[in-house]
This record gives sequence, C-alpha cells and structure tokens, in this order.
Amino acid sequence: MQIRLVCPLAQGADQIAAAIALDLGYDLHAVLPFRRDDYAADFVDTYHAATYATLLARASRVLELPCRRGEVPSAYALAGRATIAHSDILIAAWDGLPARGAGGTAEVVEHALRLGLPVIHVPLDANQPIRLIWSAHEPHLLQTRVEEISARQLDDASYIVLIDRLLAPPVDINERGHLTQFLAERQRRFKLRMEYPLLLAAAGARRLRRSALLAAPYLTTDEPSSGSPGDVTGDVNVWRAAYFWSDGLAAHFAQSYRSGHVFNFCAGALAVLLGLSGLVLPEVKLWLAFAELAVIGAFIMNTRVGVARNWHRRWLDYRQLAERLRPMASLSAVGIAQPDRAPVTRRATSWVDWYAAGIWRSIGMPAGELTRDVAGLTQAIVTRELLPQVAYHRTSAATVHHLDHALHRAGTVLFAISCLSCAAFIGAYLIDHAWTVAHAADFVALSAGLPAIGTAFFGIRVQGDFAGTAARSEVTADHLAAVAAALEARPTTLSRTADGIEAAARAMFADLGEWRLSHQQRQLELT
Repeated sequence: MQIRLVCPLAQGADQIAAAIALDLGYDLHAVLPFRRDDYAADFVDTYHAATYATLLARASRVLELPCRRGEVPSAYALAGRATIAHSDILIAAWDGLPARGAGGTAEVVEHALRLGLPVIHVPLDANQPIRLIWSAHEPHLLQTRVEEISARQLDDASYIVLIDRLLAPPVDINERGHLTQFLAERQRRFKLRMEYPLLLAAAGARRLRRSALLAAPYLTTDEPSSGSPGDVTGDVNVWRAAYFWSDGLAAHFAQSYRSGHVFNFCAGALAVLLGLSGLVLPEVKLWLAFAELAVIGAFIMNTRVGVARNWHRRWLDYRQLAERLRPMASLSAVGIAQPDRAPVTRRATSWVDWYAAGIWRSIGMPAGELTRDVAGLTQAIVTRELLPQVAYHRTSAATVHHLDHALHRAGTVLFAISCLSCAAFIGAYLIDHAWTVAHAADFVALSAGLPAIGTAFFGIRVQGDFAGTAARSEVTADHLAAVAAALEARPTTLSRTADGIEAAARAMFADLGEWRLSHQQRQLELT
C-alpha cells in the first residue's frame, strides 16, 4: 500500500509535512493555487523558495489551478478544496478559531467536516493535545459547525480505529462474500437468457439487437466521455477497468434476472392453459398433464437457479457500482471535484461503497495545468457527460414506458375478450341451452385461459416496475438537463463547474438509490 500526502506546499507547516512524508517514503501530490512559476512569488526568502522548488521536483504529481495573483483568497480556497477531494484524512495545523476569511485553514477544515472527512487537529500550542475531529463519532446527529462535532484526543487506539474504518473491507461476512464473488467474476460473452429482449421486441419497445445475445468484451468497449479537454491527466486505467467490468456484469445479470421473471410469468400462464386445454382436448389430456408438469418443473428450476446464482443481488450490486464509478473520470478532470462520500459509521459499509472509494483513491489527483479556458472545460463536461446521460435517461424512459403501455393494453384486451366470452356464453345459454352445455368446456377454457395470460402481462408490469422506472428516468433527465443548462447559461468559474458536475453525480446517485430500493424486494420467488 502506498501512502500519499496531498499538499499545497505553502510556507511553514505544509513544507515541513511534505519533507517528512517524502523521508518516510510517502508519495507526494502537490496542488498549487497558481501556475508553478506564479506560486513561487509567494516565497519571499531564499530558504523557503528553494524548499518549494525541491519539493516540487520530488512530487509525483503536480496540479496547477487556473487562478490569477489577484484572486488570492479564492485561489487558496480552491487549493483547499482540491486537497480535500483527494484525501481520506485532513491534517490541519490550526489555532482552532473560526474562519476569518476565505481560503484560510479554518474554512478548509469546516468544508472537510461537512463532507464527513476526519480532521486531525494539530494545535499551534504544543501544550495542547492533538485531537481527532470527526462526525462519525456521533453519526446519527446532524452536525454542521466545527464546535458541534465531537472531538477526541488522538492516541494509538483511536488512530487504529480511524484507519480501519477508512480502509478496511466491510466486516460483515456477507458483504465480504459478495466482494469475493465480484473479484472472481469472469467475462460473459453469450447471453443465453433472451426472454426479456424478445419481450421488448414483441412489444415494439426496442428492436432485437445483436448485443442481446453477444456482449462486447467488457474491457475493450469504447471509453465513455471523461469530460476532460486534455490539459490535465490522471490515472484512469484502473477506473476504466473497474467501470467497464462492473457495467458489463450488471448488463448480463440484469438480462438474466429480468428474463427469469418473464419466463416465470409466461410459464405460469402456459401451465394454466395446458390444464384448461384438457377440457377441450380430452383425448390428449394425459399428454397435456405431462406437459403442464414439465412447465411447472421448468418454473421451479428457473427460480431455484436464479436464486442460487444470485441474479437479483448481483445485478443490483454491479449496477450500483458501475453508476458510482461512471462520473469519476469527469470529476477527476475538474481537479477540485469529488464523488459523494459514503457515510462512515460504526456499522460495516457495503462492499460497493468500499470498492468505489478505493477506485477514486487509485485515480488520485490529476497532474498538469488546468486551463484558464474554464468555459471550454465546462462545455466538454456538458457535451461528453451530461447531455449523453440526459439522452440515455430519455431513451430509457421512452422504452420502458412503451413496454408498460403495451403490456397494459394487451392485458386489458385479453380481459375484455374474456368478458365478451362470458357474455356470449350467457346469451347462448338463454337461446340454446343444450348446445351451450355441449360446448361449455370450450367457453370455460376461453374465459379462464385469457385472464391467465392477461394476469401474466400485469404481473410482468408490476414486477418490472416499468412505470416507476420511466418516471424516475424522466426526473433524472430533467435534473441533469437543468444542470447542463445552468452551466451553459453564463460565463462560469472552475468552482461553479465543479459544483455542477458534483450536483449531476448526486442526481444520478439519488436515482440509483430510489431504483435499488424499488427493486430490492422483487426477487425471483416460487410464490
């Protein structure tokens, strides 16, 4: 494991910490509020200027923010924000007093605490103890001010707990098992469960595509837009591998799970039809009974296989992971932005949260000079990240809405035909009692069989939650479109761009949370 120090290299505590970190073998990432040559003007004496040059040369990554000398408070505030975005722990040498202006240590500390970041407070008075300030000490209280957040003296025991809760995998044995299963997954090129794509095609919601049967190799799919105009570079190889792997697995298990549900409802309706067909075709009733038994057996086998292979849970987990990873490349390109942090409480976090945090940590801070053309950076993010997501959610909403409407219409028609069949039977009974009695089995099969098929259609609708999915996709698309429009509406700043991409990531994550909650209890079951 490589320990990393992210530091602005300011005169004083920053330079001391950076030098010690390098001596201990840590990796140094330097975030500068100005271009490196402009920032050198901050160091008025020869010693600190030489120390800055030495540390800068030894840093493995240097991020130069696009601020000007006349923007000193906001420049230091951005440097603090970038430091927080790429850190797990903030170490603050600080007098403990409230913020007295923008860009100061106190303001950076308050921002870190609002995000749930633990802060190690090193007081300027050597007689005072070093403290750990962290909202996770009292995770069920809403705390927004530094003085309200619980602080404890930092000793060896609390330091071990801190590192364990930040870096260790979840303690829950089930979560660890799910993580092990994910790490052992293999490429699935062929999708043998075709029921759901066939249903979409039959309903006219989506054409049957080659990808429904044969998936592209997960790790060679074209890279999604990163939103970066190319002036900074980060280590996104780990991100690409993790994103495409989880996205490909999620697509596979989504199709398997949804197809399993379609199969079960259709098999249930077919079993009813076979049972009723014995009334119409008594001469082959035995064979129809065998066929009905085989269909019921297939129903049970499909359910047991789906449950045993965890189609449902793996789909939810892998999709949640993929969507948590999706915006990270764009967030990294902004330099000062970050994904929402999963709350660290006494309870074990999910393996998805732990793994996603590890990927963000692996990407690290980007290196290079962020362009002064913030408008170009903003437009790149809007064009490559936000607008494609708006289009995706609009298309997804239209597809599932079409499917939901088609299933509703088909089910309604079948129930209407069944009602007409009953009315025809009553009319025929009043007109010709003997003929009606002779053909009663035909009417029974028709009036009972059609509702069975209609019920299967309604069951697929309810289990798939297509109406809810369409509504959530539309809300998310509207939210992302609003963010994109706000970013394009007027000249923007780097901070505003970061706020926009973070807001978009939160919107997508909120949609993901509602989606998972909706599908959490919709497992394959026998009853």
